[in-house]
Order: sequence, then C-alpha cells, then structure tokens
Amino acid sequence: MIESSVIARISQDFLAFHRIHFFYAAFESGLLDALQLPTDRDELIVRLGVKHPEILDSLLELGVLLEELSLFDGYYKITGQYTKLLMEKDALGAVMRQMVMVNGPVFRRLAERLQGGPPGDYLSGTGGMLAHSARLLEPLVADFLSDELVKDRPLNILEVGCGTGIYLKHAALINPRAFGVGLDMQEDVIKLADANLADWGIDDRFKVIKADIRHPLPELAGPFDVILLLNNIFYFTPAERSALLRC
Repeated sequence: MIESSVIARISQDFLAFHRIHFFYAAFESGLLDALQLPTDRDELIVRLGVKHPEILDSLLELGVLLEELSLFDGYYKITGQYTKLLMEKDALGAVMRQMVMVNGPVFRRLAERLQGGPPGDYLSGTGGMLAHSARLLEPLVADFLSDELVKDRPLNILEVGCGTGIYLKHAALINPRAFGVGLDMQEDVIKLADANLADWGIDDRFKVIKADIRHPLPELAGPFDVILLLNNIFYFTPAERSALLRC
C-alpha cells in the first residue's frame, strides 16, 4: 500500500510540472502578453493567429484549473500570483523557460548519452533566454563588483560571456571612468547586449563582440585592468577550465 505522504508528494510534483509547462507554453505562444487585459476566446484566436482553436481551449482550461487564469463572463484574465510574478520578474520567468527548453532535454537524453550517444545541442537558439535567466544572481554579483572594482581611476574591463551586458552597466555606474569590451559566443546575445548598451547610454564606453576567449581577436589584446568571468564557467568542461583561466 502506497503511503499517503508519497501520494501527496507525487500530487505536488504533478501540479508543479504542469504549472511550469503551462507558463512556458503560454509565454512562448504569446498568450500571456495577450492577457495583459481581460480578453475573450475569439479575440485570442485572432491576435495569436491560432489555427487549432481546440489546442488553445485546452491551454486555457489548464490555466483555469491551475488557478493561474480566471474566466468570467467569457473573458480570460491572468490571476495567479505564480504567473504574475514570473511575468514581472524577467529572470525568474527565463529560469522557468530554461527548465523546459534546456534542462528537460538534458535529462530526457541522459540514458542515450550514458550509452555513448552524441552530446545534445542544448544551447542553440537559447542564448538570449539564458542571458536573462543568469540575471537571477544579479544582486549578489552587483554587490561583489561594488566591493571589488576600483572607483577612482580609469578602468579597462574585459567581460568574458557578457550576456545581456548588465554587469558592464553596473561597472559603468560604479566607476564613471570605466570602459572596455564584452564578448560572447552567440550572435543573438551580442545583438541583445548591443541594444542594451545603447539603451543605457554607455555604448560610447563599452562595446561587445562575438569571440571565443580561447581564440582571442586583436581587440582583446589588452592590457585590461579587470577581467570578469561571471556565472558561466560551467559552459566549459572541467578539462578545459585550467587552460581557460590561464588564458
């Protein structure tokens, strides 16, 4: 006989699984953006370009059952605190999407990999999302930079794996005379960081380039006062890390 406590735990896991996947599907399909204001089914079909309304109906029904959406007088609305929080906190929302897009396939293919199968290409097309999810640690890293960066003289900074460029922004705020280069290996991340630096008004002090630090370009010749490698060393295999850090 199965212990009631085990059944309760399985039930909680079951709900968590569906809540995470509901958020992913609703975010990626544009449903959550469309429901910023109460909207009826017919309008959702038009706005989202839905070709299979029955699938939309199932997604909406799941949202209501999970109490993330409400339905009143024919209009759907976001009411769940879980979904509201993930929409408001970009990094948290990106982490939830990462669980479905990246973490899930890793475990799904693990048995095949154990038997000698090829490694999966889990990062292709996910650079922007991963750059956003990495910002979950931003408060901790920002405090670290504030303690460590020199504030009273020009500072030439190289950031390896700059992501959204957020830590170049923090460096600019900490030291108004800081300048430098951010690099990343994914084109979509470079475009994101480029746009952010322009929006933040620091693109005259920092630039971002597509490069692999292990094969540096002339722009990376330095010398640099500070080199940042923040929250991304796990993208390199353990065998690569000593050479990476020496480089």
